[in-house]
Amino acid sequence: MILFEKFPYEKWSFATRNVMETLSPDQYNFLVIEQHIKDYKKGEVIFQQGHSLDGLYLMLNGMVKKSKDAGGGKEQILYIATAGELLGYHSIPTGDPYPDSAIAMEKSKIAFIPLEAFYHMKNSSAAFAQAYNRLSGQELSIIGNYASLGKSGHSEANLARALLVIGYKCNYDNTDKRVMEISISRHNLANLIDIAGDNVSRILGQFKASQLITSTGSKIRLLDIPKLIDLANAPFENIKN
Repeated sequence: MILFEKFPYEKWSFATRNVMETLSPDQYNFLVIEQHIKDYKKGEVIFQQGHSLDGLYLMLNGMVKKSKDAGGGKEQILYIATAGELLGYHSIPTGDPYPDSAIAMEKSKIAFIPLEAFYHMKNSSAAFAQAYNRLSGQELSIIGNYASLGKSGHSEANLARALLVIGYKCNYDNTDKRVMEISISRHNLANLIDIAGDNVSRILGQFKASQLITSTGSKIRLLDIPKLIDLANAPFENIKN
C-alpha cells in the first residue's frame, strides 16, 4: 500500500507491541489482566520524571505523551504512545528513576506491571526476553526522529509528519488508513514540533484550505494522505534508520 511504502511509520514507534505479542493468553492474563488497571483522565500523570522506578505500563487504549521539562516553562515531547505500547521500561536495566514523565493526552486505560511480574515473565519466557532485549537498539534512532520534528526548519513538513505519525498510531488497528482521524490540541502539536501555537493554527488553516485535512476543535481528520506524505517527505535528511 502506498501509505506504508512512501512514509516510514515504523521509524516513529518502539517495537514494544512485538514484546507483548510473544505472550500466550495465560501469560498475558498474568502480566496484565491480573495486575492493576486504571482509567486516567486527560492531563493526568502516569509517572513523573525523577521518581523511583517501580514498574512499567501497558497502554490498553487512549494516547500518552512522554515529555521532559525543556526549561523556561516549555515542554519537550519525546514520544507519543497509543494502544498496545509499553511505557516506563527504559530504566529497567539500570534501575534509575524515570528519565521522563508520561501524561495522558486523552482519556486512557493503562495497566501497571510491577517489576516483580515483569522479571518473572522475562526469566520464564525466552521469546518475551528476546523481544524485550531488542528494544534497546531502537531508542536513540526513534527519540532522534521525534527530536528532528523541530530541527529541520520546515514547519509545514514537520507538521505533516507529526499528523501522519499520530494518525497512524491512533489508527493502528484500522486496516483502511486512507482517511485517519486524531484528537490532539494545538498546544501539544506546537510542543511536538517546537513552534509557536499561532504557527500551528496558521499551517493547519493552510492544510484545510488545500483540502488536506478538516478539523473541529482538537479533532483533525486527515483527508489527502498521499499529498501529506509528499509534503512530509520533502526534507527527509534528518530521519534516522
